[in-house]
Amino acid sequence: MISSATKLGAMALLASVLFSGNAHAACKPVIYGSGSGANAGAATNKGIQNWRVHALSAYGAGFDNWLKAQSRGRRCVKSGNLTHCRVWGRPCN
Repeated sequence: MISSATKLGAMALLASVLFSGNAHAACKPVIYGSGSGANAGAATNKGIQNWRVHALSAYGAGFDNWLKAQSRGRRCVKSGNLTHCRVWGRPCN
């Protein structure tokens, strides 16, 4: 016979899987975007916009949300008066 504590633990585990925000998230391979601007913030924003265009083109609507992407990253380099940034992330729906 299964104890009440075991049943309760199994139900809690099942509920955490069913109701977690990313339980059914499907993530795709990494997409890259790039942008340039007067500072890292502006260049990053342009890079994210570029990433969204690439993600939408590659995987369709629902995969272009930067905030849902996993394994996100950014690398910026200043060159003269401009900053160039490359961003990356795995698009998830």
